[in-house]
This record gives sequence, structure tokens and C-alpha cells, in this order.
Amino acid sequence: MTPSDEASPFRQVVLGCLERMPVAFLSALGWHLGVSARASYVEAGVPPGDAIERVESLNEVLVVVLEQLRSLSRGEPAYPDEVLLDVLSEKAKVGGRSGDLRWAVERALQDVDLWGPPIG
Repeated sequence: MTPSDEASPFRQVVLGCLERMPVAFLSALGWHLGVSARASYVEAGVPPGDAIERVESLNEVLVVVLEQLRSLSRGEPAYPDEVLLDVLSEKAKVGGRSGDLRWAVERALQDVDLWGPPIG
């Protein structure tokens, strides 16, 4: 399950978080995406070709998160919350990193005390 799964309880929690505390959540999400990218390095045992693809994919997801934060700092989000989740999910899916996005979202929710222990 990813944040884009329509009407899922997980999606509703993420949307609620984005509504109530977008900067805290997006900041935590960006940090956890960076941590996830570190697990994709060659030094972490990932074959060089795979490492490049994984890091590139996670970078695309991170750019969307940072653009949303940047836009929020100017008073107008780049994406409505629903669209943001769809864009993040699609970027992650294209690069085969949906699991990394899910992991990062869960941890970001924990950081802002809205979720609980990690799932699975």
C-alpha cells in the first residue's frame, strides 16, 4: 500500500497530517527519503547499476517533497495535498521505490506522532 491508495486509512492519516502540520511532516519525509537513499549506495552492497537507478528514483521523489516545502514557505503549495500524494506515489512507482516511499512516510508520521510503530 502506498499513499496513493484511494480512500485507504493510511492515505487519510497522511492527508490529515499534511493539512495540520505540512512543514513538520514534509521535513521529516525528506529526511527519511535521504536515509532510504543511503541504503541504495554501492557501499551498502547494492550493485553499481542498481545503486544509480535507486538513488536517481529517490532523488526524483525528494525533489517533489522539497518543491512542496519551498512553495509552502512562499505561502502557496506547489500541489494540493491529494495531488501531492499521487505525484509522490507515481514517481516512486516508476523507479520501483514504492516500498522506500512507504517506509519514509511511516517514519515521518511517527516523527510527528500520528501513526505508531512501523508496519511490517
